[in-house]
Amino acid sequence: MGTHSDIVAVTSLLYLTNENAIWCDGCDVIAVWTYESNVLVPGNRDVNEGVDLDPVAVFSSMPLQSQSDVRCEASVGVQVFRERPRSIQVIAGENVTLRCAVDNQRGFAQWTKDGFALGFERNVPGYPRYEYQGEEARGEHHLLIRTVSLEDDGEYQCQVGPTPTSPPLWAAANLTVMVSPTSIQIVGVGDGGVVEAQMGAPVRVECVVKGARPPPTVAWYRDAQRLSKELHKEEVMPSSEKKRWDVRSHLVVVATTHDDNQQYSCRAIHPTLHASPTTLVASITLHVLHPPGQPIIRGYQVGEVLQEGEERILVCEVRGGRPRPWLTWYRHGRPLTRPPGPPEPTTSSPALPWGFQATQRVMGWREEDGAMYECRVSGDLLPRHLTANVTLTVHYPPNEVYITGPQVVAADQLFTLTCHTSPANPPPSLTWRIHGSGAASGAPVVREGAGGGWVTSSRLTHTLPPLPTLTHITAQCHATHPSLPHPLHTIHNLTIIKRPGWPVIEVEEGVEVGEDGGEVEVICTSQGGNPPPTLTVYKGGGVVSGVEERGEDGGVTRMRAVVAVSRADNGQEVRCEVATPATSTPMSAHATITLRFAPADISVWVSPDRIAAGEQARLTCQTSTSLPPATITWRVPHAHLQPSPTTHTPGAYGGTLARSEVGVRVGAADHGRTITCVADNGVGGPISANLTLDVLHGPVWVWAPAGVVDVREGHDLTITALATANPGPVRYEWWRGASKVESGDGDVDGVGRLLLEDIDRQHSDIYTVIATTASKAINTSFTINVQYGPEDLVAARRVTVDEDGAATVLCSAAGNPTPNITWTRQRHNISSGVILASGIGTARLVVEWASQDDTGLYLCHASSPLLPLPSPISTAIVVTQAPTSAMVDNGEVGVRQMWAAVGGTGFLDCRVKAAPAPTFTWVTTSQHNHRHLSNDRKYIISLPKLVDGVSEWSSVLEVRSVTVRDYGGYTCTAHNSQGSCTITFTLAPPLLPATPLQVNVTAITSTSLVVTWQSNPLGAPPQGFTVRYRQVGSEEYQYINVGGSNVTSAKLKNLEAGVKYFISVRAYNINGHSNYSTPSHTGGVEDGAERGGVGVRQPRVPRLIVLLICLSATTLFVLNISIVICFLKRQAAKRTVSTSSSKTTALDVYTPTSSGVVVGEEFPLTSINDAAPPEYQCVESQTRVEESERSHLISPGSVSLTPEPLPPSPRSSSPLLNGNIALHDDLCLLESGRVSSNGLVSTPDSTSVKMEIMSSRESNVGYPLKNPDVCPASSGSKERLLEEQNTYQCLEDEGDSSSQRSTSKKLPDTVPREHPAAFPLCA
Repeated sequence: MGTHSDIVAVTSLLYLTNENAIWCDGCDVIAVWTYESNVLVPGNRDVNEGVDLDPVAVFSSMPLQSQSDVRCEASVGVQVFRERPRSIQVIAGENVTLRCAVDNQRGFAQWTKDGFALGFERNVPGYPRYEYQGEEARGEHHLLIRTVSLEDDGEYQCQVGPTPTSPPLWAAANLTVMVSPTSIQIVGVGDGGVVEAQMGAPVRVECVVKGARPPPTVAWYRDAQRLSKELHKEEVMPSSEKKRWDVRSHLVVVATTHDDNQQYSCRAIHPTLHASPTTLVASITLHVLHPPGQPIIRGYQVGEVLQEGEERILVCEVRGGRPRPWLTWYRHGRPLTRPPGPPEPTTSSPALPWGFQATQRVMGWREEDGAMYECRVSGDLLPRHLTANVTLTVHYPPNEVYITGPQVVAADQLFTLTCHTSPANPPPSLTWRIHGSGAASGAPVVREGAGGGWVTSSRLTHTLPPLPTLTHITAQCHATHPSLPHPLHTIHNLTIIKRPGWPVIEVEEGVEVGEDGGEVEVICTSQGGNPPPTLTVYKGGGVVSGVEERGEDGGVTRMRAVVAVSRADNGQEVRCEVATPATSTPMSAHATITLRFAPADISVWVSPDRIAAGEQARLTCQTSTSLPPATITWRVPHAHLQPSPTTHTPGAYGGTLARSEVGVRVGAADHGRTITCVADNGVGGPISANLTLDVLHGPVWVWAPAGVVDVREGHDLTITALATANPGPVRYEWWRGASKVESGDGDVDGVGRLLLEDIDRQHSDIYTVIATTASKAINTSFTINVQYGPEDLVAARRVTVDEDGAATVLCSAAGNPTPNITWTRQRHNISSGVILASGIGTARLVVEWASQDDTGLYLCHASSPLLPLPSPISTAIVVTQAPTSAMVDNGEVGVRQMWAAVGGTGFLDCRVKAAPAPTFTWVTTSQHNHRHLSNDRKYIISLPKLVDGVSEWSSVLEVRSVTVRDYGGYTCTAHNSQGSCTITFTLAPPLLPATPLQVNVTAITSTSLVVTWQSNPLGAPPQGFTVRYRQVGSEEYQYINVGGSNVTSAKLKNLEAGVKYFISVRAYNINGHSNYSTPSHTGGVEDGAERGGVGVRQPRVPRLIVLLICLSATTLFVLNISIVICFLKRQAAKRTVSTSSSKTTALDVYTPTSSGVVVGEEFPLTSINDAAPPEYQCVESQTRVEESERSHLISPGSVSLTPEPLPPSPRSSSPLLNGNIALHDDLCLLESGRVSSNGLVSTPDSTSVKMEIMSSRESNVGYPLKNPDVCPASSGSKERLLEEQNTYQCLEDEGDSSSQRSTSKKLPDTVPREHPAAFPLCA
């Protein structure tokens, strides 16, 4: 490459190093390296910032011979790459930056992709993921590619355009986008599948990895061990997805038994998977079909000996085998009870890396000696069973050793004993010992046991030596065995027999025997004897069981027996017998039983059976046999009998009979008396018998009324009396003084009863009750005292006393007992509780030096233990005083504000406190009407009335038919002898809230609704709202009060599902309430969300129909205006003809309902009142129509009272109703000459027309339904119309005609058009 014109050669010194690095010394600017006149591009250049350092370049790929081959030239203003793009591999989805930086950039820089220019703009239009980054002023043009995809794969060049002083630059780099494989699978087998193969057959496995870039490689593993690449081959092929590759790898193995159950895995190898947390692997399991090997039994060796109780586990192992073989254990050729199951893989022996095993638990019992256990292996690939077996040898000792032979011998007698053992393996050996010394025996005999093992026996023959003191000897047989740690032995006892002594019997004496019998202890003893003798006790030929005791010293044998006895066993004999082998017949002894017993029963009787009072009777008591003899005593409640001696005679069982007799004289009190005879002999406690006396006597009182009987008035009283007699019955009579009294209930159960119902004080008297039998009568008297509560409470109602004077008030009351009287003072309608005076029957209240504080109500109370107590009575003590105000200020201090609606009635209540009674005078203080008032048609002054019963007086001024002129000030003056007092009042129109707007209902659940509304700003601010609702068809309303002026909703709960309701809302404040919203909304819980404030939502009306309705309404309006003008002209003409009068004629102007159907309750233009209408009054005021079908009266600066709703009645839909006209916006203003287009009423002479406005509440008048002429020309039509109108004249107050002012007022357009109101006007 030649040198450019702007390149200035700089003399420099070059140094060539052995790494092909050349150092340019003296180059203070950017160096351009040339070699043989060609520009070189260093492989690596490190240039520090600034020009003070010498540049260095490294040419690693170019052989340099000497430093003369390369030139270093400084270039000034030539654009060169500071950083060239490098080829990059990137994973799809990542961001990548291709770096490019240029020094001394002169031309424009851009990037190209596969030869397509991306443009010079740094945001790369058309490539939203591409962006040039770096500082352009520094020549940095790095290409950022976000979220790399396969579309971005290709060659990219960083290009800088040429300039007149700089050649163009470009440098290329490849961007390789890597995509990880999408799947890996083993062809024909799913991941984790099983491949079966015959042993020795080749197995071909094919693995496919799909959708990778660059092409992946495959690695094969056998149980985590990587296989050699020579065992598999790979084939790369294009993928079905663009720019991707698939790899197919083939693995071929020859199946051996070592490959059985081995896992072969195919793993994808790719650069994108290096950092991946998971690997892409597919695996199979290889099953090699082969027969199992010969079974082997472990756990027991042939010839090995098991000790008894030793446990062994026999393990049958077999190597290999697929399909799995079955292993079954047999004992003596029979399968064991446990059914064969799938064998378990061998895991214990390292010599068996694969295979199966079956275990069998055996115990070293003697039954297992010689048992053969066999393991059989069966399988699908075996032509016959494979077997292995072992035979067990078990050594066990004998379980027992026993001796047979005689147990009783005499001295010098020859005897033979034989010793035997139970089966054992090997046979045991036997030895003998007699009385502790060894003894020789014959040769042992060994034979095979019936259940296996060996049985050994030995015979011993011996003679007993004569030993006088010896009574017993022992023979021992010892068996020894290798399995026994100690010899097994048994002992055989031999008894030397001797004769015992004669028996001695002892019987317990004096045993007490009761009804259930008793027990007697019998003891029999015998001395000596060998063996000890056997003792037996007999009673009456029967054996009595007992306990035998043998003493160690003295050789005494004793028998203790308990004999069950009864009183019949007294004197019976018991016997004891002694039996022993040394005697041929038993020896015996005898004894007698001696008992003590109480008498079994006792009897008592009287002679004669029935005894008259005062006669003598004989009582006899006798017992049955007893031992010892019994003693008899007599017991009488509340009496004493003389003791009598007891006589005894012999009785049964060796006992004695006891008897006692006593004589007594009886009286009436002894009738029914119980006498007890008691017998006791000290055994088992006393016994007794009772005797009831039957004594003949006349009546005797058991109980009877006596003294004073208290009873409350109004209660029922029952008095009872009881008398006894033998014989009966007893009859009762009741007397009041000398008069017999009916007993009421009469005699019941022998009891006399006197019943007095609803007793009163007249029943107080002395009463007598008489008890009568056939032979005798008795009586007793008593007094009835009727008690009653306090009554006739009397005291003065009013006492007047001068100040500093004294007053005395007496209060009295009657009652039985006499009531207690107390005085208290009443404060705030409650008794103070402080007792001012008290007394019995009367109490005197004294007030000294009376002052104003003593004025008040005083209460007199009567109290008594009896109820009810009367209410206290009050006495007013009044201390004289001048009138003072008793009213609470309302509004300004000293001025009382009162309200009344125009046309209504106002009430001014003047209250003062005064004594004596005051007189009242009323005066109006209005500018237009200042005068003293008296009763007339306008004003009514009530007579003074005592309000609180003490000193507060009231005078009420009633202002009838209130007009605007009546509003203003009033004064009330009260006079009495003590002074006077004046109170000022102001009468004003009431301030009421207006009817709520936009009432809507929304259903929220099946049993609840939400009612919403808006407060009407035309009225006074409300303090709350009232929602009323009722079911359709029901007349009973329910109400909900909602407090707060800003509340606009309420929730109705517990409604009936599927039922429609009428719902309306009104507002209220301290002055009153508005009308309910009308018409009432009809809503239901199932469709409440579809309804509005005035009914069901109507379907949309087409615009053409709406336009036609508007045109029709406009035409009717113009027609009605013409009718009104004609009508007014005729009225004016008639007034001109007639004489002048201050009275005006009332015109009733009506408006029809809208032609549409109104859903819900409709109200006609009539009053809801059924009474006759009052006289209409003329009022000059501004007229306003509220939002309902009613008119209102509103005085200037006030809000009107809202009348009640009008009841429904038939109405015509015609715009002409007997002279009525349809009003635009539901309003009509009349003038004498014309109706102005802007809705203002004016007269030709600029004088206002006085209008009479009547409430619809006062317009309960039936009007004819004749249609008048539109503009009648005949005088007859005019006269008839005027005659009908004169029927309803408005009454004006005097002077009203002079108060007309020239005004012109526009009425507000606030009334809904579908609910017009009627305005009777006074013209």
